[in-house]
Amino acid sequence: MARRPVWGDRPIPELMIGLIALSIAVIVAGVVLAHAFRDVKKRRDTITVTGSAREPITANLASWRVTVTAQRRKAADASHVLRREVTVVRAFLRGGGISDEDVTVPPITINQTQRRIARKRYVTEYVLAQSFQITTGDVDKVEATAGRATDLLEQGLTLTVGRLSYNSTILTEARLKALQAATKNAGDRAKTIVEGVGGHLGGVRGASLGVYQIVPRNSNQISDYGINDTSTKEKDVVAVVSVTFGVD
Repeated sequence: MARRPVWGDRPIPELMIGLIALSIAVIVAGVVLAHAFRDVKKRRDTITVTGSAREPITANLASWRVTVTAQRRKAADASHVLRREVTVVRAFLRGGGISDEDVTVPPITINQTQRRIARKRYVTEYVLAQSFQITTGDVDKVEATAGRATDLLEQGLTLTVGRLSYNSTILTEARLKALQAATKNAGDRAKTIVEGVGGHLGGVRGASLGVYQIVPRNSNQISDYGINDTSTKEKDVVAVVSVTFGVD
């Protein structure tokens, strides 16, 4: 049979033993909870701030599309007309200083259509079309050439002219610069807020990057899926970042 602990010559009552064990457990639990509370408090003392910045860029690549069309009852006649129009367009582009290397000429498209010539009479005609896709780094030249597209109309061409599309080959660099500036902006704003209430800004606890926006210069456009403007030459790359800082 196990013997009870003794204090001096007297055995210690079981109730006292239980009370001593409970007291020790309470003290240990208190210490653990105190540490846990400090850890939780430390984790919760944070501030999350959104920073944003714009990096201006100028498009260094322009695209433009021109399509000429010929429509005749006979395919051979339509082909003859289209051949003349193609020659005129090529001369027009070269006259604008656009190199042949900057012009892509896809295959001719051929379709048939019905043209009404009387109340109940229709004739079948052939519609031939040739497109010219111009892509060049000489943005000024293609702008000037596009501005004179009416010269082709005055020569009797059936013409479809697309809008100029402006792009940039330095978007990666511009995005990084915008991100760096947006992160600094978030840090400056967080520091101002924390120091304004007597605190001290700690290290970064986390960060998340928003969707880049490429918008016309000084535009306030924004989209959850991002914007990639190609309608203007002068643009801004907008970066938004959300940064969580510790607070001491």
